[in-house]
Amino acid sequence: MPIRSRVNQYRGVNAHLHSVMQERPRNWGGFHSRVINDLFDEVTRTLPTGYLADNERSLQIREFNPDSGERIQFRRPDTAIFSPEPRTQASLETGASLSARATFVLPAQATFDDDPDLYYQSLVIRPIRDDDLGEVIAWLELLSPGNKPGGRGAVQYIEKRRSLLMAGVVLIEVDWLHESRSPISALPSYPDRDDHAHAYSITLTVPRPSLAEGYTWVFGTHVDQTLPRIQVPLLEGDTCTIDFETSYQRHFQRAPLHNRLVNYAELPPNVDRYTAEDQARIRARMEAVARAVASGKDLEQGPFEIGEAQPKDNPD
Repeated sequence: MPIRSRVNQYRGVNAHLHSVMQERPRNWGGFHSRVINDLFDEVTRTLPTGYLADNERSLQIREFNPDSGERIQFRRPDTAIFSPEPRTQASLETGASLSARATFVLPAQATFDDDPDLYYQSLVIRPIRDDDLGEVIAWLELLSPGNKPGGRGAVQYIEKRRSLLMAGVVLIEVDWLHESRSPISALPSYPDRDDHAHAYSITLTVPRPSLAEGYTWVFGTHVDQTLPRIQVPLLEGDTCTIDFETSYQRHFQRAPLHNRLVNYAELPPNVDRYTAEDQARIRARMEAVARAVASGKDLEQGPFEIGEAQPKDNPD
């Protein structure tokens, strides 16, 4: 019998949910949008006076249509070839003779601007200057399956990431996809079982006073470990604190479609793509949920303590 709950039964990222969404990446679009909206609320709540949070077209391209779930075909030509003389196959077919002559002909697809639905949303922070908005000073990306190494949008993401950092923009990258490597090649690879790798990570890159002098801080978490609160530098000593744990748990409760994808009575798909330590944490969490149900506890009051069954977090 399935065991489901509106409340996330894990601390931090729900390992069951993220396994399902990596097996069925078409579910990622709705999750991505809702998480960005919840982070928008969290950032807006903590921004100091003089700053504004906003949504921006992401550095990342969607891989699946947000409505149909079908894979998007990127057919728009990079360069449109214009012809001053209509070609035979492009001539208009009508029942009457034409009195007007086209000045040039171009492929129909070239008349489309980039569809905003092809792009994910990101979260940006801007200063307010004299009742107007200044340039983006901080940018938050929730990484998506198709834009990590091996995905169709990976090269584009790396190029745009580089441009952003060279412009001096603070970049926060949220990576909750344990089955693929980080786009930051210097990070230990979780799927390759590198030492000190974590299933989930949030990185904060501050390219100040210049990219050459800046640093990247990595906040890695294991399965069933609380997500961090991160202080993001703005301008002239101002900061904004983002509580990722609060935002994630709020999202889980407000997204019934996503929490319905989680069945705590069964192991998540492709559980072997977690390390042995994280697999033990998953099983310990499932046992705690099963015990709670067996004893008549309301899962909406969870997550519950799992005692000694949980491996201790690595000191790294």
